[in-house]
Amino acid sequence: MLTTILPDPTMGAMVLLVTIIKDYRKIEEILLGFVEYEVTGATVLEGRGMGQIIGDVPIFASLRGLFPGSAEDSHVLLAVMSAEKARKCTVLVDRVAGPLDQPGTGVVFTVPISNMLGGASLKTKSANDVERGDGIH
Repeated sequence: MLTTILPDPTMGAMVLLVTIIKDYRKIEEILLGFVEYEVTGATVLEGRGMGQIIGDVPIFASLRGLFPGSAEDSHVLLAVMSAEKARKCTVLVDRVAGPLDQPGTGVVFTVPISNMLGGASLKTKSANDVERGDGIH
């Protein structure tokens, strides 16, 4: 059965919190903090930043110094949550992994979500609700 996730009006706007940090040792503490704020689902990806890619090209290797933290892999945390929880989680990430205004530490931002499918821990509506007009707007 297709399940449609709709923003819960009592939760406010839903967002995707994107966190990119360099220090992998901070991931566990950030995730535990998310759980304290009742954010119980997140995806962690490993990545390479622009400085790493450019620095691997021999003729551009001397430019690596322009990209603080470029010698380290990036770790990307993705989590869907209310905008209110995202504000709290942003402060948490800055406290644990930051200060993020320092070069090479990381970045955190949100992207608004208008609708999504999946996400069993969020408020759901069945496909029948969608067919009756109670679905994605």
